[in-house]
Formats: sequence, C-alpha cells, structure tokens
Amino acid sequence: MDGTLIETNRIRTPGPTPGVDLWWSGKHDNHGGNIQVISAPGGWPLWVSGVRPGHEHDTTALRTHREILPLLATWTADDRPVLGNLGYEGERDTVTVPVKKPQRGQLTEPPRVP
Repeated sequence: MDGTLIETNRIRTPGPTPGVDLWWSGKHDNHGGNIQVISAPGGWPLWVSGVRPGHEHDTTALRTHREILPLLATWTADDRPVLGNLGYEGERDTVTVPVKKPQRGQLTEPPRVP
C-alpha cells in the first residue's frame, strides 16, 4: 500500500484554515491530489482510490474510503500481510509498517511480524 501525490498547478481551493490551500502539499512543496494504491506483490494494482486533497496525510486519505480497511482484512492472512510505509502508522492493526527508531535511542529487539 502506498500513497502518492499527483502534482498539478491548476488546482487552488481555500482550506479549512485561513491561508492554507486545500490542495497544497507542504511535503512536496507543490499543489496536487493524494491517491492511495494497493498493489499485489508483483506490482499489479488491486485498488486505486479517488483523488483526495494534497494536504491530507496518507492515513487520513485512506480512512475516507471506509470500505477499504475492512476489505483488506478479508484479503490478508498471517502469511499475507499488507505492507505500508510510516504514513500508515495509525493503522497498525491492518497494515504492517516499519517501526521507528526511538529518538536518541536504539531498538532493543528487532520487532517482527508473527
């Protein structure tokens, strides 16, 4: 699973906070739309979301598609985990994400998927 920003220079919409543009991605320093993609291990797309505003975090964009997280639970098993990046940290029950090294520290035991 991964999210990507499709950059554009044609979209501008005032956001919920004054001075913030709904389609502006601070991470990419550009306007665009956030797309979420779930693909098979070989790269074939299994599901592609609709476009969400570029300012949305990957987890937020994914959660707006309420059907997909329960559907992922039916597609997966212990031997077929859904892999994602740190953008999906809030969905650890469904998505297997890397574990961050503690700030100014070390991981004591390598976390493993059961």
